[in-house]
Amino acid sequence: MLIQERSRAMTNFEVFLAVVECGSFSKAAESLGITQPAVSKQIDRMEKSMEVTLFRRSTRQIKLTHAGELYYKRVKEIVGLIDSAQREVRRAVASDTGRLKISCTIPIAHTVLLDVIDAYGAAGNRLNYKIKAETHYKDSIGLDYDLYIREGDLRDSSAIARKAMDSHYAFYASPDYVENNELPKELEDFVDQQLFVSYWTDNMEHWMKWMMHEQLPTNLKTKLTANDDTMIINAVERGMGVAILPYYMARKPLEQGRLVKLDYEFDFPALPLYIIFQSKERLGVQERNFLEFFVEYCQENYNKEQQAL
Repeated sequence: MLIQERSRAMTNFEVFLAVVECGSFSKAAESLGITQPAVSKQIDRMEKSMEVTLFRRSTRQIKLTHAGELYYKRVKEIVGLIDSAQREVRRAVASDTGRLKISCTIPIAHTVLLDVIDAYGAAGNRLNYKIKAETHYKDSIGLDYDLYIREGDLRDSSAIARKAMDSHYAFYASPDYVENNELPKELEDFVDQQLFVSYWTDNMEHWMKWMMHEQLPTNLKTKLTANDDTMIINAVERGMGVAILPYYMARKPLEQGRLVKLDYEFDFPALPLYIIFQSKERLGVQERNFLEFFVEYCQENYNKEQQAL
């Protein structure tokens, strides 16, 4: 009932403003695409409803009464606010049109995702992005974002997942650290090392045990753990210690000679990296093309490079 009353009020506003601004009932009817009797009937209803006279009518012209002038001022303000609200909403919607919304962790945003976005643009594709870089992995996949990039086993079975690559972890250090320190020969020897770890889970101890196949020495202590990949990378590049890193974090420093990989018989388990979405129907053509490009890029670059190490 309230919605119907508001709808009638908006119609009244439109008719009233048309009559005032056109200067006659006939011109107002023409501008609105309705008949003159319909306009007259609408104004009569408004005046009866408010129990006021809005117009002084003569055979040649119409003029606003004092009540009509007050009403015109307020109606003009109301319609102006409504128009402003509509423009604001349209701008907000337009700003998100063609904008791909992606959720991932900070290190993936800094490395894999940025590499793909750069390559996708270099290939001549135009797309806008809204990235939510998370400080921790989140299992739930909602509707707030178009794509979710997750590393490790998936727990949300309701979503659709495409495997992009396997993420390989290893020990890395700076060339200066390797030159100036005696490196451990076995896993147990890491007890005396300055070991750094970048973590993205709330249970650090559980993560370390899982990554090391339960071979984690009981007296092993990490010198520095942080959910900040930039801090870990900077610490290792300064020669402060050895870090356990995924290849995607070590890739650029390796290429630039700032890090070297330490080879051991022990291998960390590879973690699958998935790009996840609720349904392809929610994605536009450009967004689906980006998804396919993401998977292809990771397989053609990261996977092959990791296998070559």
